[in-house]
Amino acid sequence: GVHITEAPDRKYEAEFKASGLDTEEKLIEIPKIKLAFKDALFENKRPISALLKNGGISVSSFNLYHKDNSAVGGLTLGAAGAVNGELKLEKLDLADVSSLLRARFPIKGSVSGDINIGGTLKTPTISVTASAKDLAYKQFKNDELTLSLLHFGDDLELNLRMMDSGEEVLTAVADAHIPLDPSGMERTLQRARYTARIKSTGIDISPLMIFNPEIQDLDGKLIVDITAAGSGGEPDVSGTIELKDVAVNLLMLRNDIEIEHAVMDLSGVYGTLRPVLIKTGKGEGSFMGKIDFRDLSYSAKGTMEGMHVRTYPNDVTANLDGTIDVTGKYPASLIKGTITVNDLKAIVPEKPIKEIENIRFIDEDEEKEEFIYTGAAKEDFVQDFVAMDLDVNIPRQSWIKGSGANIEVQGRLDINKNYKEPYLITGNIDVVRGDYQFMGRLFNIESGTVSFRGKKIVDPFL
Repeated sequence: GVHITEAPDRKYEAEFKASGLDTEEKLIEIPKIKLAFKDALFENKRPISALLKNGGISVSSFNLYHKDNSAVGGLTLGAAGAVNGELKLEKLDLADVSSLLRARFPIKGSVSGDINIGGTLKTPTISVTASAKDLAYKQFKNDELTLSLLHFGDDLELNLRMMDSGEEVLTAVADAHIPLDPSGMERTLQRARYTARIKSTGIDISPLMIFNPEIQDLDGKLIVDITAAGSGGEPDVSGTIELKDVAVNLLMLRNDIEIEHAVMDLSGVYGTLRPVLIKTGKGEGSFMGKIDFRDLSYSAKGTMEGMHVRTYPNDVTANLDGTIDVTGKYPASLIKGTITVNDLKAIVPEKPIKEIENIRFIDEDEEKEEFIYTGAAKEDFVQDFVAMDLDVNIPRQSWIKGSGANIEVQGRLDINKNYKEPYLITGNIDVVRGDYQFMGRLFNIESGTVSFRGKKIVDPFL
C-alpha cells in the first residue's frame, strides 16, 4: 500500500495487487483508493484493474465516489497510440463542489454526462454530452441545461441549450476549424475559422459577478441575438446585446447603480454602445462607447448631472456634475475628466486610542524554524487596474464634519493615479467658515488653506 500526506488536509491512500509480472500480460489491481481533500473524501467502491499487454495498457472498472457523486469508466491505450475510453459522470452535486472549492456564492444543481475518446493520441476524437438540472446561483435559476461537444481532427462542434419554466431561454450553436500550429497557441487561434449563433430571450446576469471582485451584487436580464463568423485574427460579429433592469452594487460605493435599458450594436470587429442612462438614486449619468473585439480595447464618454455617490464606508456623499472619458483594454481602465463635486459632505472618523505595543527584541524569534505561509495577497482591483487623471472642483456648501470639526470648504484638486500605484493629489482646499471643538473649547475658524503636494502618501499641509 501507499500512504501520502501532501498537507494536513490532503492525504492519499491506495492498495495495489500485482500478478503476472514475469509474463506478457501484467495485471495490477487497486482494491482500495482514498483521496482526502479538506473535508471531502473520494474513494472507490469496486476494485480498479489495469492490464499491460502488447505494449499497451487497458484500465477497466474505474470508479470514484464522493457522497452521491460518482465517476465511472475505462481507458485503453494501444502500442501504436490508439486510444479508446469512456468516462461517465453520474449526478455531480454542484453544492458539494461549491463547498469543496469554498465558493463565495454556492452553486446549486446537479450535472450528469459522458465523455468518449477515440482515434489516436495525435488526432483524438472527443465527444462530450452533459446535462445540468435545477441550476441556481444568486438570482439565476433554470430547469435544465444541455451541452454537446464534438472534437474530431481540427474541427469542433458545440450545441448549448437552456430551459427555464418550460421555455427555451438560451441557444448557442457553433462550429470551428482549428488547425494546430507548432509555433504556439496564439498562432493557432489566429488561424482558426468559426461560425456561431447565440440567441437569448432573457437570462439572469448575476453569475457574471464572479469575474470582478469589485461587484458585490448584480441583478438584471441579458437579451442576446448574435451571429459571428470569421477567424481568430478578424472576427465578424453582427447583432445586438441588451441589458434590462440592471442593478449593480460596487464595493467602493454604498448606493446601487441602476440601468433600465442598455443596447450594444455589433458590426464586424466592433461593438457600439448606444447612449445609456445610469441612475444612482439621485441625479443621473449618460454614457456611450465602443469596443474592439480583436483585443478587447474600448473607449467611452460620459456626462454626469447631479449623479449621487456615497462611498463605502459611508464617510463621503456628493452630487457629481461633469464629463469623463474612459479608455483601456480589459481589465484595465484609464479615467480622465473634469468633475464638480456639489453638496459634498465628508465625515472625519473619530481617532481610536492608540495602545503602545510591547517591546520586541531582535532575537526573540531566532529559535523558531517554522515558516507560516498565509496565502497570496488579496488582489485590489481598483489599485491594480484603474488609472486616473481627474480635475476636481469643490464649490462652496461642501462640509467636513466629525472629530470636533464643522467646516465649510472650497477648492480645486488634481487626482492622478497610475496602474498599481497609489493616488497622487495636488491642489488646495480653502476653509470658508466653521468651528472646531478641542479639549472642551470651541474655536471659530475664519480662514485657512490645506495644500496637497502630490506625495504617494497623502500628507495635507495646513
